[in-house]
Amino acid sequence: RFREERIPLDAIVQDWLYWGSLGWGPQWDPASYPDPAALVAQLREAHHLKLMVSVWSKFDRKTSFFKAMAADGLLLNGSNYYDAWSSAARERFYSFSKAAHFAIGVESLWLDATEPENFPNRDQRCAGPSGS
Repeated sequence: RFREERIPLDAIVQDWLYWGSLGWGPQWDPASYPDPAALVAQLREAHHLKLMVSVWSKFDRKTSFFKAMAADGLLLNGSNYYDAWSSAARERFYSFSKAAHFAIGVESLWLDATEPENFPNRDQRCAGPSGS
């Protein structure tokens, strides 16, 4: 209908919860997405749309992603957030999205929740050069 109404549309975003009951992480719940590669292809070929998928810097503790990152010490202070300052953690994080998203034709990622939440210092402020 967007095309019929001449409303420009180049991409759509799949925001969170595409993992369903599998747990927070870059994985497609087969109950909701039995063939995500076919979905991406249909969007591209039939509708001339690109798909962007939202990813987070954290993983559900029950996922293989969390377990792999934890086993290799690639999480922040025992949290479920990956350590973005670690090149090894960044490479591993990218490998998860490459396998789950880019390999099936997803065009881009929306890096959501890049600011870790629920850390003990979350409400503290840093004093800038002027002391403010």
